[in-house]
Amino acid sequence: MDVPKAKLYHKHGVNTRHLLQTYFSCDRDTGFGEETLNFIMKKIHDVLAAGNFKGKTAYDFCIASLIHQLYTVSYCYPQITILKLNDTCIMELNKWLAMRTGAFDWTHAHDFVKGLPCSR
Repeated sequence: MDVPKAKLYHKHGVNTRHLLQTYFSCDRDTGFGEETLNFIMKKIHDVLAAGNFKGKTAYDFCIASLIHQLYTVSYCYPQITILKLNDTCIMELNKWLAMRTGAFDWTHAHDFVKGLPCSR
């Protein structure tokens, strides 16, 4: 088996759609949903619900067009500033914001967070 050449994401970019479909899809066949979505959102919820973080603005510095963590954060912070790695990530996020055809479906993340209200 050939070892793939190292990829420098700041130069070569991130295949956002492949990342989302592989690790964050609601497809039951992947098996990653519990680990990559629900577990992380529950932990973020627990930290925010403890009340140790104050303020009105949260900053998101994640790679790709990942927004699942923002569902949890949005219950506690009225403003969220999102910084993305490259133009592809921004285009994917804008597609989702505008509810365009082909945008990644985050309904499963939204549905999970509905049961986790922030107590702030």
